[in-house]
Amino acid sequence: MIPIGAAVGAATSIASGIIGSGKRKREQKAAQAEFDKNKQRYEGLDTSNLYANMENTMEDLTVNQGAANMANQKNEQNLANVMGGMNQAAGGSGIAGLAQAMAQQATSNTQSASADIASQESRNQMAAARQAGSNQRAELQGAENARSAEKDKTETMLGMSQQRLGAANEARDAATASIMSGVGQAASVAAGPLDAIANASDRKLKKNIKLIGYSPSGLKIYIFEYIDKKFGEHVYQGVMSDEIPQHAVIKHKDGYDKVDYSKLDVNFKQI
Repeated sequence: MIPIGAAVGAATSIASGIIGSGKRKREQKAAQAEFDKNKQRYEGLDTSNLYANMENTMEDLTVNQGAANMANQKNEQNLANVMGGMNQAAGGSGIAGLAQAMAQQATSNTQSASADIASQESRNQMAAARQAGSNQRAELQGAENARSAEKDKTETMLGMSQQRLGAANEARDAATASIMSGVGQAASVAAGPLDAIANASDRKLKKNIKLIGYSPSGLKIYIFEYIDKKFGEHVYQGVMSDEIPQHAVIKHKDGYDKVDYSKLDVNFKQI
């Protein structure tokens, strides 16, 4: 009969890989879509130079000459009025000297007024330009901070998507491995002898013995044939009873050894 333990183990391994398969596939698909979305978002982050088109707020500063021109016109009118009055009072002989003095004073007053107005206008324009520049720098700094925050957020989301996708892939791989392991166990059971306890495992009953490898625990694995065909007419894989731990060896009443392969990390099977 087929070993119950081996058959149950194979069935359990296959079932554990199949159960929940649809859910794992859906999660893997969703995780891949989320990862692709966040990857595209990360690749599309704006990395252009925020300061490339920064405006020079000082380049258009000008001097307003309107007030100075008004002052000049006013002074010239006053000078003309005074000159007319003085011409009647002083007569022609003293008018030339008086006119020159008054003209010099008028010129001085006009220059002073012009300089004062120009200075005020220049200060006002400079203050406005400085404030505009300050506002512009503040806006650019805000944009830079927002861009940095968006980059950090996107990187975090991309990292979380990578972890989710990795976990989904691992779950699918583990399920596939479980199914394959169960299939392998089932095949081993089907290809092997009809009993987990192999009869005629004694070296004296075998021929054409050839070492083919070692088990994970270091046991020697052989292929061989039975001398007496009543034990089997094919080539088999297994161990030699005199080389394995004795707790797996069963002394049969016929004087030959049996081996309990369920206690070893070697499969006894037909090749």
